[in-house]
Amino acid sequence: MSPAHRRAAAESSSAAASSGTNYIANRARHYAKMDDALRDENAHVLDILEVCEEKLPDLTSESLFAGSRSWSLRRLTARLEHDGLLQKHKVYTSEIPPVGTRIMTHRWVDKDSFDAMKSRFTARGFEQLLSGEEEFFAPTPREASMRLLLAWAEVNGYLVAVGDAAQAFLQSPLQEDGPIYVKPPEEAEERPGVAWRLHKTLPGLKGSPSAWGDYDTEILRTKHGLVPTKREPCLYKMEAADENDSNVEKVWALRHMGDFLFVFFVVGKRSTLDPLLESLGNDLLLRDVQFLENPGDCVRFLGSRNR
Repeated sequence: MSPAHRRAAAESSSAAASSGTNYIANRARHYAKMDDALRDENAHVLDILEVCEEKLPDLTSESLFAGSRSWSLRRLTARLEHDGLLQKHKVYTSEIPPVGTRIMTHRWVDKDSFDAMKSRFTARGFEQLLSGEEEFFAPTPREASMRLLLAWAEVNGYLVAVGDAAQAFLQSPLQEDGPIYVKPPEEAEERPGVAWRLHKTLPGLKGSPSAWGDYDTEILRTKHGLVPTKREPCLYKMEAADENDSNVEKVWALRHMGDFLFVFFVVGKRSTLDPLLESLGNDLLLRDVQFLENPGDCVRFLGSRNR
């Protein structure tokens, strides 16, 4: 190779090396700028998260008046009143459980509307020991069934009413095979080592909804002749034994847990329903019965307002 050719090759190699070095340097500077921008963006996001996650002041009645002696007294009174309901329904008996028995814990749910305070004793169902073979299925009505029933009543001029079964779970016998023990609350002032053995259901237990459904279905069938339909287990129907007997009313009832929607085919005055409603009040503690009689009357059922 001639000297001229060697010089040209050396210059070309030097230029290529310089070009590669510049490319790498340029890419390095580019990524450095991207890292700085990403770092700034992440810092901005963190600032936003700090603002969004800032805890708002707790304005619940418990936080506002927890140190108040009068509020504590109101809460204690509400809890003792609920314990009175538990004893009235014979929900539990105080026993010393066998050695090694699992005792579930509880939780008080207090609701203070400033005008009145209500307390509810609940079991922590996630601590419940199950075999895995239990079937705690509790049917709920379809919204289409409710709308069809209301439309049918409107077209035919039937009387519609809604009511609520008080202390529904406290009325229902347990469905579980083995005994269930719950730690008693401090308000009960039980002796050391004593636990509550449940005979009725409590809110929080896995089988409570199913137990209430079976219990109220049995009461409606045996004492009131309301039989669940085949296609809608939460829809009950009662008809007169003799279809030509106009002195006996026909009744349809739609149940959603403890809430009831009634459609009465009434022949005569509304007073003919009083014996039936009184009987339902005694058997299922049906209360707060409201009738939809006038235009604009509205009730809440299945989470929606219905006219």
